[in-house]
Amino acid sequence: MGEIATLARPSTVDEAPKSTRLGVQGRLPIILEESFIDIYRRARKEYPRECCGWLAGDEECPDIVRPCENMQDQGNHPIAPGRTAETAYVFSPVDLLALNRSFDSDQPARIIYHSHTNGRAYLSNIDRRAATSPWGDEPAPAYDVLQLVVGIDGQRLVEAALFEWSDDAKDFVEVKRFCFCHAPWRTRTPPDSSK
Repeated sequence: MGEIATLARPSTVDEAPKSTRLGVQGRLPIILEESFIDIYRRARKEYPRECCGWLAGDEECPDIVRPCENMQDQGNHPIAPGRTAETAYVFSPVDLLALNRSFDSDQPARIIYHSHTNGRAYLSNIDRRAATSPWGDEPAPAYDVLQLVVGIDGQRLVEAALFEWSDDAKDFVEVKRFCFCHAPWRTRTPPDSSK
């Protein structure tokens, strides 16, 4: 196993603003297939609710998958409290505190992930607003992390997309799209490799 296949960058990325906060001369972190399998396993377990969490570790290849509890059904979402966990996510207070503490550790959060249960990998307007800091005069990300959206449906992992903050666009822009067409585990729950 290794890095998962990626689709060609969408044409919108080619025209997207080039100044992003985290990309180092266009290099993005590698997301290992093992990490996608772990996220997919959690998404299948939570389906039809959205799963959420983050990837932590090395800047070039964050390989620690840290799942979080989706507390959306308790109405704690700062922007969309009326939505259910099937269409939104919000970290538990314990997870949010751990996320913030991770930035002072040797294995900080690098990528926040969540699933969309309609099979599509996009950053919705609500996702964008929740990931943008409410403080300051200029829009900025709430955390200096990338955003990964994993699209699953009732049968399979469909796609995933990675988003990064652009200072030029003052918004998140898609920087990578992942294809799972030939992944043998994408249509079933992968075996638990931790046993």
